[in-house]
Amino acid sequence: LGSGLGSGLGSGLGSGEDGVESGGEGGVVRLVACVNEWVDSVSEEVWREGLSIIVQRFFDTPSNPHLVKFLSHLSLPLSKSPKPILSLILQHLNNNNNDNNNNSDDDNKNKKNINNSAGAENLFRELAPLLVLRVLNDSVYM
Repeated sequence: LGSGLGSGLGSGLGSGEDGVESGGEGGVVRLVACVNEWVDSVSEEVWREGLSIIVQRFFDTPSNPHLVKFLSHLSLPLSKSPKPILSLILQHLNNNNNDNNNNSDDDNKNKKNINNSAGAENLFRELAPLLVLRVLNDSVYM
């Protein structure tokens, strides 16, 4: 089930398959409705795995507006199982921190020459963990 869920969300959101991207807002709404029906029929373990896959997919393509919208609709389920989500956020932050620490001065000089779209994508990658934290309900932090 994990690979099926991952491949469906990984390829459907953001690639235009299954009409999600081409459907825009309507595609996200249809997907959320399907997920809401599906969540009641699966175990909590499978649901947590699915949420982890969704969040990881968001970290891979944080500038995808459909994933941002989809994630915002999953606020309640994400908040019900915050530990795996928070672990993913910490892992993502640690990986980004390690990548930044491993850059040499030459790499930093070359980064200044990156075009604007690559710079924007890097900005989205840096902000992605904060966007996920913002989606979580306040009860997670209390």
